[in-house]
Parts: sequence; structure tokens; C-alpha cells
Amino acid sequence: MLVIFGLRTKTEVLRWVTFVCRVCGHGGPMLLLRGVTKFSLFFIPLFPVRVRYAVECRNPACRSRTSVSAADADRMPASTHR
Repeated sequence: MLVIFGLRTKTEVLRWVTFVCRVCGHGGPMLLLRGVTKFSLFFIPLFPVRVRYAVECRNPACRSRTSVSAADADRMPASTHR
């Protein structure tokens, strides 16, 4: 019997937030991202294993992602950037 299983992470954009990058120091609107890792069985995602939040710097020279906690992600003020 062959069992195929694994993990897959999908990242989605939640909203624009105002943040200062911890890597380059660039401040302004940045993307708040949520990555959900799900356990898959026979390529069918069954249940979430891990949820992580990150802020992506929009500075073209940096483009780094900084991890933030779920509580910090909820408290971040939304930006008016479109």
C-alpha cells in the first residue's frame, strides 16, 4: 500500500500596514502576509498545522520578510496605500 502525504504552505496577502523594516529601516506601507501550512494526504489538504504572519518590505533593494506574532498582526494599523 502506498500512502502519499506532505505539507504545503499557502501565503495570502491580508492588507497593507504601516511598519518600519527591521532590516533596512525603510518606513511606510508594507504588506501583511499570512502563511498557512496544511497537512495533505493524497494531495488533499486536510487540516492546518501552522499559521505564521509576516510583513514584507516594499523597498526594491530589500524585499525582506519579518515574522510577527498573530497578536501583533491584529494590532497593526491599516495603511491607506492602494
